Amino acid sequence: MDPTTSWILHVQERLATPPPRPLQTDAERHAALVALYVDAGQLWVLLSRASGAGSGGAVFPSAEVSSSEEAWQAARRAASTLEVDSERLMPLGELDHVAAPTGETVVPCVAVVPPPQTDTQDHAGRDQTPLPLVAARSPSLVEERTVQVGEENVWVRIAHIGPVTIAGAGVEILENLLERVSSTNAG
Repeated sequence: MDPTTSWILHVQERLATPPPRPLQTDAERHAALVALYVDAGQLWVLLSRASGAGSGGAVFPSAEVSSSEEAWQAARRAASTLEVDSERLMPLGELDHVAAPTGETVVPCVAVVPPPQTDTQDHAGRDQTPLPLVAARSPSLVEERTVQVGEENVWVRIAHIGPVTIAGAGVEILENLLERVSSTNAG
């Protein structure tokens, strides 16, 4: 990458070619916000703490896509989970659509967000989990295990990246993101 080219333009180009692959299914759709920012010269992704996942569990925040809206509208709603003003999102593009273990189709929407505020006293109580993409390239452990989803047991991939654990569709989204932005200097 040319060092004079913005990482934002580079990521937009990498997301556009080849275009994201949609899944041909009638499953319920959810938009997952893949929130990127730069801090200390590195590209980071901002995840949300997974409810009920225990310490370290993280997810890409998501919202259901209604039949009358585009995925980006739902992704903007999901931004509130990260305490990010949806008006401050800068859409960059989409990643390949992913089938979630729970049956939904996930549409990953990649956007630039402002870096999280770390100087506030209540930061520890926030629903944010920052993860440097350079760390995501080398998870300490990737495993597959069965989990119960409704009445069924399904196989789920789980990646342990330092103190952060990502499971299910989140692992596939993160791998796709890394593949697409692999030559970005900021990452």
